[in-house]
Amino acid sequence: LHINDINIIEAKGDYVLIKLQDSNNLIVHTTLKKIMQKLPPDLFFQVHRSFIVNLKKIIDIEDSTIVIDRNVIPISKRRMKPLKDILHILD
Repeated sequence: LHINDINIIEAKGDYVLIKLQDSNNLIVHTTLKKIMQKLPPDLFFQVHRSFIVNLKKIIDIEDSTIVIDRNVIPISKRRMKPLKDILHILD
């Protein structure tokens, strides 16, 4: 697994779904917190309690969602400003 192949990481109960750029998915028995600790913070950001995204894979940001590939991911209100700061987006 190459880190650049990861698009989205989604919490699914006691498991984590890792969505890859080639439309393959991996399911791992772990938590988002443990995964986030292993990922480079300059490349990945937790946008919601259930989602971590690869910042380089973001296609669009609209209102309170992010588009990556064909996936629409919610952004929590409290994480919108830090995300915009990281991506250098003005309000």
